[in-house]
Amino acid sequence: MHATINEPCKILSGKNLIHCLYNKNIGFLLKEIFADEVYALNGNAKVTNVLDIGANIGLSAAYFKIKFPSAKILCYEPDENSFELLQKNVAENKWENVKCYRAAVSDKDGFLYAAADVEMASVNSQFTTNGSNEKNKVPSKDIAVILQQNFDIIKMDIEGAEWEVFKKITEDKLITK
Repeated sequence: MHATINEPCKILSGKNLIHCLYNKNIGFLLKEIFADEVYALNGNAKVTNVLDIGANIGLSAAYFKIKFPSAKILCYEPDENSFELLQKNVAENKWENVKCYRAAVSDKDGFLYAAADVEMASVNSQFTTNGSNEKNKVPSKDIAVILQQNFDIIKMDIEGAEWEVFKKITEDKLITK
């Protein structure tokens, strides 16, 4: 059987059944997160709170739940299709203490607009302050407000918007350890 782009599919990862859309990125993400373990920590770190910025469909959340089953995970994902799959994966895998927000994380509160011509549930979704299509509008949350909570791990993959967020984090000294 040959899958077509954006066809719904399921992937078994450990005890987790992950819902996704078949696209050119899914194999790369699985290899990066589960085989290469790009989010692995050295030693026996005690992790109780994780911030997942750019959570996509929840593969990184699945990884953190496998490694730190009792951790609380806060997921932010602005892309509508990715967010729907993220919610479905959290619910169907019965991941406890995982909260999901359909919002972008930025250097200020406001709104962003999805860029045109991006694959459904893509890892390459980009958002901009320029836009007029209310259907593609999502709230953006200020990183300073989010970081009022303590996190042991902050994972951020927001397609180039990291620089503005990093700039705010460093200039405002939002992280001290």
